[in-house]
Amino acid sequence: MTSEKAGSASPVTEIDVSDTVRLRQRVSRAAKSLKVIGLLSAVTLLFDLYGYLEFLPALLCAMLLPGSANLVAQRLRSGSVRAAAAAAVWGLLWLGFVSFDAFPKAFKNGLDTYSFLGSLIFCVPLLFLALGLVAVIRHRSAMVAAGEADLRAHPWEEGLRVKVRPRFVNVNLGAVLFVLLSPLPLLFLWLSQIAQETKLFSDSARLAGYILGTWSIIFGSIYWGVRIYRRARRKALLPGSALAKKDPRPVVLYLRSFNDDSALRMWARTTNGRILPERLVRASFEEVVTDHLWGYGPVRAIGDPRARDKTAPLGAARDYTIDSDWQNQVVGLMRQACMIVAVAAESDGLAWEIDAVVKHGFLPKFVLLLPPVDSQEREARLCFLANRMAGLDFPFRLALERLRSVIFPEGRVTLICGGKRNDWTYEACLDQAALAILDVSRNRPAISPSPIVPSGQLLRELALNALTFARSSLAFLTIGTFMFFAMAVNQIRMENSHPYVHSGEERDEFVAETIKRCKKTNSELSEDVLGNYCGCYATRIADVLTYAELEARLDFKPGIMAGVRDLEVSLKEKTKMASDACYSEAFER
Repeated sequence: MTSEKAGSASPVTEIDVSDTVRLRQRVSRAAKSLKVIGLLSAVTLLFDLYGYLEFLPALLCAMLLPGSANLVAQRLRSGSVRAAAAAAVWGLLWLGFVSFDAFPKAFKNGLDTYSFLGSLIFCVPLLFLALGLVAVIRHRSAMVAAGEADLRAHPWEEGLRVKVRPRFVNVNLGAVLFVLLSPLPLLFLWLSQIAQETKLFSDSARLAGYILGTWSIIFGSIYWGVRIYRRARRKALLPGSALAKKDPRPVVLYLRSFNDDSALRMWARTTNGRILPERLVRASFEEVVTDHLWGYGPVRAIGDPRARDKTAPLGAARDYTIDSDWQNQVVGLMRQACMIVAVAAESDGLAWEIDAVVKHGFLPKFVLLLPPVDSQEREARLCFLANRMAGLDFPFRLALERLRSVIFPEGRVTLICGGKRNDWTYEACLDQAALAILDVSRNRPAISPSPIVPSGQLLRELALNALTFARSSLAFLTIGTFMFFAMAVNQIRMENSHPYVHSGEERDEFVAETIKRCKKTNSELSEDVLGNYCGCYATRIADVLTYAELEARLDFKPGIMAGVRDLEVSLKEKTKMASDACYSEAFER
């Protein structure tokens, strides 16, 4: 929404990006849900085809589905009508499978915890996919005429930016070493669990505590693995001067107070080069902003001289200068920059930098961001800058509660407002600012691609689609292989784990229950013989019974590496051997 407001020397334009943020969130959830549905469809197809084909041909056929789903999801986030139609058809097919095949089989033996969780996994992606498609339909039906500098004309999350920040800007030995070290905490935990005997608990409170403690350790291991991985990314950063040689695009200059480098942090989703496990770590506000700005140019900043000898944090590429030269270098970067983005703060150095922006006539490419702080601190930061800078006049009090950034295209004050202070809103504000400052609208893909495309662009698009398809298919293969390997290792562990071999409450209960059943089955024996025989039999079975045999005995569930029949045969052999030995021993006594 765009509106005009008075109250200052020049009219003020206010742009609200809340609708764009809402649309992006719903379409993004729909795209992710489609990827989940594609993965579930692949698993279902794999098991169905395995009955008719060999495993390898069935796996190759199933790999087509995740790649196709990822490709359609990517096009959906760019606003493609064809992708929306394909996603709707896929969702309807999955709904039919769930309604007429999966649910009847799941509920055949009654609703339990597993069938309930499985139903949620099947249904929740359908819900988010439907909400996203409805949002696309509503946007297209209510699309308003907007200028090229208005985000309403092309609100899609993908399509405005022309380049995504690489996870590793410069691959070097230190970065590779930390990447190799990152999975070690989780790998060490997994290996330590394999080496331990499987534990059984008769007390529900102890079982709940064991599960809670186990998952806490798992999340802790993943967290430290992510910290090591992010250290690897920091090792791969380049100084600003070196980055300019590697990326020839005009730079984006990032200005801020040094005190905000580590003070401003927020939760951010996995985009712009961040991977899924990184959601466990709060990112700096600078990282969220600069990762998104990378799509418009390499982001450079002046580094804090106090941190010159330390590893640079994730965010802008830093250059360090001596105190007497930093102002000249900042002005030089301002001249080179296609955009100048500053984070409002109570800082004399930042006030001088913004004052230099005004004096040198760089206001048309200047963006002032309000960080995610409370209203009182936000107002204090703005008042400080307004009082210290000559010639900069903007009526920020008109929309202070929802104000997220201010731009000055053609000398006209434009307030960019949004609802929540999250990464979605700030990214939309940066896109809106780039639309007003840069000519990026020409780089966005068409909402409905034309069948007539220049040959060079067509080949490039086909190559990117093929790469997206291949990456998703290989990811499905890698994840499937790892899961099969982990389940196989776990099955081997279960077949070699003896849960009742060690003394304790669980062993005593198992022995007592086995003695009780033994006495009922062999009631024809005398009391003395029966007591000796059942006690010996229960003790021997407790020593040799494995967890896999116990599971097969109780639930008759097939294992990954061995069927129920094999486990039953093994259990019968152990039972017969224990029975014969104890029978002879009981009568000898």
